[in-house]
Amino acid sequence: LGQKQLRKECESLLDEHEDAMLPLLTDHVRDGTRQEAFLKMICVDTARKCPKHVNSTESEQPKQKKEFMTERQLKESDQGPLRRLVAESWSREVLNHDWDVVTLMYTSQDQVTKDTIQALKDAAFALMVCPTVRMGIVNLKMNELPPPHGNYLEGVDGIAMWKGSDPESKDNPSARADKIPVFWTKDWREEGATAFDVLDFVFRSVGRKESFDCISQVSQAQTPEGLQQLQQPTTWREESREDSKLLWGDKEEL
Repeated sequence: LGQKQLRKECESLLDEHEDAMLPLLTDHVRDGTRQEAFLKMICVDTARKCPKHVNSTESEQPKQKKEFMTERQLKESDQGPLRRLVAESWSREVLNHDWDVVTLMYTSQDQVTKDTIQALKDAAFALMVCPTVRMGIVNLKMNELPPPHGNYLEGVDGIAMWKGSDPESKDNPSARADKIPVFWTKDWREEGATAFDVLDFVFRSVGRKESFDCISQVSQAQTPEGLQQLQQPTTWREESREDSKLLWGDKEEL
């Protein structure tokens, strides 16, 4: 939609559905609803009551016959603690479950990106003991993520947390595709990122209590030397076939 048409649709949405939206706004003010839950109520729950042509959860879903550009998925034996994600596996590995998932989406494979991938790899190695936390990278030039989730990225390199939910929580989404990302606000392309920075972001943005508790235990178990190492600037280290697959994908079999 163009901006002018979008404004008209929004005005129509408010006019036609103010009775449905008012309780949500009132509850948000009274109960201090978390931002993610509030966005889900407005953007997802209420949208299901709207006409299909303004319902993003229906109208923006990919058509069944539409094929999205995707790389070949790596064999499981080639995946490490930091996973290489592709469009084909995106929904399965990021959205359709209750895990907390951190993803690096990138369009440039320069040295800054490689060094940042190393920081995520070191952080993912430290969090291997946390079963509800996963980390992965996806090359947006080689993988076209289906909307509405691909639309969050806007073609810009970014790091995001796709929050999980505790199974017993009232906020546990009935549709996993409704996950709304929380983005890293630091300019990592300009300032760089260390493994410690990544772990701090994960700790502050996870949705599951089990994830939070596990990361706390990992942090407390660090020795002063180990903590100092996590805080050091990272440089990409390609030490194994697994590292090559992580960075370059399944080139050998194409």
